[in-house]
Amino acid sequence: MASAITATTGPGPEELTPDVLENVRDRLKANVKTGCYTKAELLENAIHYFSYEKIPSDHPDIKRESERLIDTLWAKQLRRQAKWSEAKLEDYAKIEQVFRNLNEKGIVARKNFYYTQQQADFHIRKEATGNEQGFAYWHGQDTEKALDGFGLVIRFGALDFDDEGSKRVGEIVCEELRAVGLPALWNGTAMQAIYVRPFVWRKKLPVDE
Repeated sequence: MASAITATTGPGPEELTPDVLENVRDRLKANVKTGCYTKAELLENAIHYFSYEKIPSDHPDIKRESERLIDTLWAKQLRRQAKWSEAKLEDYAKIEQVFRNLNEKGIVARKNFYYTQQQADFHIRKEATGNEQGFAYWHGQDTEKALDGFGLVIRFGALDFDDEGSKRVGEIVCEELRAVGLPALWNGTAMQAIYVRPFVWRKKLPVDE
């Protein structure tokens, strides 16, 4: 009996092959390890990742496979974080405290804000309600680098694009970082982002899941 055509021509461009699933899994694994995404956000990310693999969002199996990957990675991360000591959580907790303080001081402070600097720069001023003096954020690519041990870059500025106002925002961010014991490197100019030296990134998964 003759072999089917698909057996000799290989998988079509829309098949969820093992390689495709592995590529998406690797990207989702990095997302989960940051502790920054809910399952709903991970599902949205997964759809994007499948699109990179030329799998359309209306593929009949994409949602099921995405949820399967997410559930497996989520369960593994829960087991991993159950072994973390309180000391391992301290550095990231300090970062969160800094950003809470910044928001209270009239600075729009956002964590893991969009994925690229271009996206974040475009959207950050839209977060202001009218009384804030500036902004501070790090984006998703910054998160990934911090997770990999390269330190955290915090970007900042004045809402009105004023250089002196931007420098003042940078000073406030550095003051808050020093107050919690996180050393910050900055050259004091409006054009230079603030660099937080490498620390142990341990953020637990969102509790609402």
